[in-house]
Amino acid sequence: MTDTSLQRTNPAAMTPMDLLQVAIEKEGSIDVIERLAKLQFDMLDREDRIKFRQAMTQFKAEMPKVIRSRSVPGKDGNERYKVVALEDVADPVMKTLLKHHITYRYKSDYLPDGKIKVTCFLALEGTAYEEQGATLAAPPDTSGGKDALKAVGSTTSYLEKYTLMASVGMHVYGSDPEAVIPDQPEEGMDEGTALDCIASIESAASEDEVWDRYIECLRTAGVPDNILADLNAGKPVNVVDSAKYPKEAKTFVEAKNNQLKKVKKQQVRR
Repeated sequence: MTDTSLQRTNPAAMTPMDLLQVAIEKEGSIDVIERLAKLQFDMLDREDRIKFRQAMTQFKAEMPKVIRSRSVPGKDGNERYKVVALEDVADPVMKTLLKHHITYRYKSDYLPDGKIKVTCFLALEGTAYEEQGATLAAPPDTSGGKDALKAVGSTTSYLEKYTLMASVGMHVYGSDPEAVIPDQPEEGMDEGTALDCIASIESAASEDEVWDRYIECLRTAGVPDNILADLNAGKPVNVVDSAKYPKEAKTFVEAKNNQLKKVKKQQVRR
């Protein structure tokens, strides 16, 4: 008796592909063949997802440490704050990702309100699996007298950096969001600091971590400590109205809610 015949006498040992082959050989119904084909695709997708998770776990064990080191001066020539450029993040991350056969790409769109939206995608080489990572949106950066093209390029670079960081769970060291920044406009936070906060929330891996980072971001947005204490105690408070920068505080609230849903969904899958 051949190996194939032995396998067919033990249906429990057969894969969906084996069953599909039998159905085709025995001229099974189109409905049965379609269901078996879908089952095979689902099984392959699950295997690809497991491989991707394993590769991401290995990547995170070797994740490069990025330190905010580029100085941004104020009008008086003194340092206002430190930043990281896209290449400061992308270069070391790309090398480590490729070591574990993970690639990334971006997709950019223009929203009806004029904002630029960027989404980061991660994929595992040798598989058909691709995971949609973080999505962020922001208006063109017209600061410093930039023309229209440079304004779009500046914002796109910002969003690519922070969506990549959020998608792989990276934290940039050396930030000081509570520092007083000279020349800071009253109508809003520094864009880089706000995006840092959002990326921090969106890279949190547990509910407690989401909450802790959310509280720190609200503090950065100028929410008074007594309001934060009430919030931690479970008391009803309006963090947006009490913030120095309500627009950014509202964005942090939305980021926290979205990340909590994502974390809970991942916990259910496990």
